[in-house]
Order: sequence, then C-alpha cells, then structure tokens
Amino acid sequence: MASTPPGNSSSKSRIQAIILVLLLGGVLTALFLLLRPGAVCGDSVCDRDGGESFLVCAADCPSACGDGYCNPAKETAVSCPADCKTVCGDGRCDPPSETAATCPKDCAVCGNGKCEPPSETVASCPKDCNLCGNGKCDAGETAKACPLDCQPPGKCRDPNFRKMLVRIVKDCEGACGFEAKNPVVGLELEQFKTIFASKGDTGYGTYFALFGCNVFNADGTDCKGFDSFYAEPAKCPVDNAFECATRASDACNPAGAQGRCQKYGKVIEDEFRGFTQKWKDAKYFILLGTASRSGNDAAAGKETMSVGNQKLALKRAASLESLLSRLRPEFASRGDHLDGKAYKVALDNTKQFFDTPEFGGMIKTQLDAMGRPDRGFTPTSANAVNRSVFVLAIECDLSAEGIE
Repeated sequence: MASTPPGNSSSKSRIQAIILVLLLGGVLTALFLLLRPGAVCGDSVCDRDGGESFLVCAADCPSACGDGYCNPAKETAVSCPADCKTVCGDGRCDPPSETAATCPKDCAVCGNGKCEPPSETVASCPKDCNLCGNGKCDAGETAKACPLDCQPPGKCRDPNFRKMLVRIVKDCEGACGFEAKNPVVGLELEQFKTIFASKGDTGYGTYFALFGCNVFNADGTDCKGFDSFYAEPAKCPVDNAFECATRASDACNPAGAQGRCQKYGKVIEDEFRGFTQKWKDAKYFILLGTASRSGNDAAAGKETMSVGNQKLALKRAASLESLLSRLRPEFASRGDHLDGKAYKVALDNTKQFFDTPEFGGMIKTQLDAMGRPDRGFTPTSANAVNRSVFVLAIECDLSAEGIE
C-alpha cells in the first residue's frame, strides 16, 4: 500500500481549513443578519443600512449638504447647490437667481412697498398695490373705495359735488315735492349754478324742457292741456284763436290749433328721448318744475308760493315723468335699459335769484346746448323760465356717500 506524500496531506488540510472558515463566517453572518435588532430612531445612531435618513429620522441623521435633500431650514441654492436646485414656483425665494422680477410667484412680499404682479394685486395686497389716484380704475378698486379713479371724470370726482347730489336724492326719496325754504330741495343760487350753469359733465347731464302752451279753463282751473299732458299730444285742447296759450278770461277750447299744440309737444318729446338715450345709464332723474310768480300769496308783506303754483310746477314735472315712463318699455324693447328713478320737485319761484342776470345767463347756456326749434313761443323771453322743467340725470356713483 502506497503512502500519501507528506506535502500533499498538508496542502489538503489547509484548503479544508479555509473552506471551514468561509463556511463558518457565512453562517455567522447569516445568523447576525437574522438575529440583529432593526434600526431604532432616536438611539443617536444613524443606521443608514437600516434605512434611516434625515427624512425618516432627523433625530439620528442630521441633514448635511450632499445628502440629496434640500433642508429649507439651513440650505439654499447658494449655500448648497448640490441639494437645492432653483425652481420658480416652489414657494421658496432663492436669490440671487430668483427675485421679485424673475420669479414673483416665490419672491413677491406683501408689505415691502412694491406692487409685484401677478401674485400681488390691489385685492391680494392693498398695502403695496393701492393705486388709487392714478386716474385708472384698477382691478380691486371701486367707486366707493377709490372715487378719484372709479367715478366718471369731471364733477363726480369732487366729493362736495357728490354730497350735494346725495342731499337732493335723499330729500327726494323722502318725498321732496315742494321745498318752501329754497329751490331744489334746499340749494342756493351758487349751488344751483354749479349743476346747471354748464352744458353737462361726464357723470351727469342737464336738460331744459321749455313748454310752449299754457292752457287754463275759464273758471281758473287747469285744462288737460300741453303743460301736463303734452306726452299725449292727442289730448291737447283745440284752439283756433291762439297758438294754444289762453288765459282764464278766455274760452278754453274755442276750436282750432290742436295741430300746433301737437307739433310743440313733439319737439319736447324728441328732445327728451334724445337726452334719455344719452343718459340711459343714469341712476336718478330729478325733474324740477317751474311756475309763474303771478298768483302767489302775500302774507304780512312776505311773498309765498301759492298752492296752485306749486301744483302747476309739479304738474309740469309730472309731464316729463309720464314721458319717461312711456320711454322705459321702448328702450327695453331694443335691449337698452332706462332704470333710473325719477323724482319731481317744485322750484320755489319766490326766490329773487330767478330774476338775476346770472340766472338768465345760466338759462342761455342751456338753450345754446339745445338748439332753437319752434316751440310756439320765444324761448328767450323774460318769462321762459316760468314754463320749464330742469332735468338732472345723475350717473355718478353715490355709494361712498351712503346711496346704493
């Protein structure tokens, strides 16, 4: 029997030992992996092999530049560009690449004194974007919040003028009718002229309706004539002896000039239709009727407007109110709107300023703006104002003064 060489036996033993060690190490590693406890957050050990990271366990794994996570508490695109990429719209302003100009979504700051659209507007940041006074009604501005920009240009932007209009409207909503102290529910000559001494304004318009007929019954009562029913020309009384102007001493309807009465009625109807077309968006129509001073009462040496003259002035104003009512459905039928409220006012004719040159000049201004169609009488005569209705169409927004 041959014996094994000593060298071969030793080499084989070493190989077996190595194999045994490897097998033993594998077994021990497997046992370690099977028996070891899992990663525990809070044990002050950042067990990355166990799945711990800053996002999973910030207590054990503090954030550091290069970990692939941009920690907004201490990292920026400048301090750690490896982790923090500049992205406009991520809600974080990353200068210098991001600014209010290059990325307003992230970098606009309300309260810094600069309006930074599109993220900042008058509505979202009034501290920075309040543009009231720039002459434009910007988004978020209203006539109440910014009358300087959102009112129609002209007198509507004057707060004192608006207050005067509000005074008229409020008094009329409380049934203005006749105001004994001053004409136009408490206005004096200068205020009256402020409204009517011009040809109109962007936010309000004026019209001077001149009546050519003034018919009375023989017994002194009013006929259903041109003054109160011109809006229905067919009701004008027949009158062949006069242009349709008679006095109490004359017969009311001697027969004849009905055609002329209708003609004069159509003049005012056409003028008023054109006026309302221009001011169809007016919120209010104030109708100020007049009457002659003749027939007024005198008590204790003081002249007062007679009840008859008050009624006549209001009746003349009611003529235009009636026409306005007929025009409303006419406008609506073609898709327009004529929704403004109408109020009647009797002008107190005892006020001496009606006889002043200033008042006469104001009337002339109104007439020049209207033209000179035939109305059956000379509109520049001394008594023209006694057969008239002043109309004020208000388009100004009065919400800032409490009128909605």
